Amino acid sequence: MGRPIRTIAAQVRSRKKVAQIICDAASPTDKHTSAQALLLVSGGHKMRDVARPLMGSNLLDSFEMISTATKLRQNGYIDRSTAIWGVENPLVDGPERLERKIQAGAEAIVTQPPILWGKFEQWWYSSLHRGLIGTDSGIKIIVGLPIVGSVETLDFWTKLTQIHHLSESKDLVLKFGIEVETKGKDAIFQWNKRLLMQARDLPHVAGFHVMPINKGGVVQTKRLIEEGLL
Repeated sequence: MGRPIRTIAAQVRSRKKVAQIICDAASPTDKHTSAQALLLVSGGHKMRDVARPLMGSNLLDSFEMISTATKLRQNGYIDRSTAIWGVENPLVDGPERLERKIQAGAEAIVTQPPILWGKFEQWWYSSLHRGLIGTDSGIKIIVGLPIVGSVETLDFWTKLTQIHHLSESKDLVLKFGIEVETKGKDAIFQWNKRLLMQARDLPHVAGFHVMPINKGGVVQTKRLIEEGLL
């Protein structure tokens, strides 16, 4: 079995506690092996909004999480073979955030799903133009794939990626719903297949993070594998 990728969220933890969790996650114990990579995020706990006025600069964001792990590795507290990963949402944020994470020490980025393809593609090529993506950038970009199993699942992803309020997002879900209603379940597979093929055609894609969050998504994923698409 390979070494796992472990996700660590800052939430409302102190810098000292975060550093301890990073070291523990990266190191082998009698309960788990060492991590292949640490996926570092700020976290979406509602208490972060409550704690922000009280904690101020002590409330770590994703950039500080990556920077903290980078320094711990440089100082020998975690193994040098442990990769440092981050997350980006191209549907909401620009290439500037990607650049900051690279500067902080991120070696790979997992994106949120490209469900609004135009926005995602624009972010990709803007990042490519700035030298943030490509063989010379030194960073791997892994595309998150939602693998939806229903109209409700697609609607869920629009909320999770913070685009639910956009008119083009609402139009996407409405159009998808009509296609499923008129063409049946095969419309769901064709949507997933189309998104995968679009993502595969992007230059310098390092891989995919497949995310079937329910049984319907698992069924779709199995079919994509059976047809040699994944």
